[in-house]
Amino acid sequence: MKIEIKKILWPSLVSSLVILILGFLLVFQSEVTLMTISYIIGAILFAIGIIAMIRFFTNKSEDSFSQLNIVYGIICILAGIFFVKEPKMIGSIIPVVLGIGIIINSSIKVQQALVLRNVKNKYWTISLVISLLSLVCGVVLLFNPFSGAVVLTKIIGIFLILYAVLDLVNTFLLKKSNGIQIEIEKKEVSNSAHAKDAKIVKEIKHREEKEK
Repeated sequence: MKIEIKKILWPSLVSSLVILILGFLLVFQSEVTLMTISYIIGAILFAIGIIAMIRFFTNKSEDSFSQLNIVYGIICILAGIFFVKEPKMIGSIIPVVLGIGIIINSSIKVQQALVLRNVKNKYWTISLVISLLSLVCGVVLLFNPFSGAVVLTKIIGIFLILYAVLDLVNTFLLKKSNGIQIEIEKKEVSNSAHAKDAKIVKEIKHREEKEK
């Protein structure tokens, strides 16, 4: 458990902070945030499309994979133009993408809470409840009953803030639990070492008595 928590601790912390910032931006700067995200995605897709088109015209190979560059390039360019022309459409995509990510992350946290229960850690109940609440936030965002409108995007932002706060609390609980587990492991190692030393001393005394 110690290794697993160490691996997911920092990525989970960073992703929660990013989602928290995004949530605040969606609440207080809904329209500007949606337009900025849409323009960035549009620009990236447009650039990818241009690169694919350049590869098609500069590549002399006639294999089918290279020929697909022109199709891929046209689709990316059109998608990029669409996102730039219709920035409000990104409001209906953000909840779905984030909802899927939150559901996956929360499911992992539920599993970790059950691991804490198996090792009889006192934080497992709190961790499980927080993970389930986070999972609910993800499901709500995925099914997006808010239609992605700019006004209702504030509600999406609130859900993101709620999830981020819950996930941060859960992450710190897991970190604390990991610390307790490390102490337990150290004590077990120490007790094992003492037991081994006692056994060696006992064997030496037994040999000395035999020699006498």
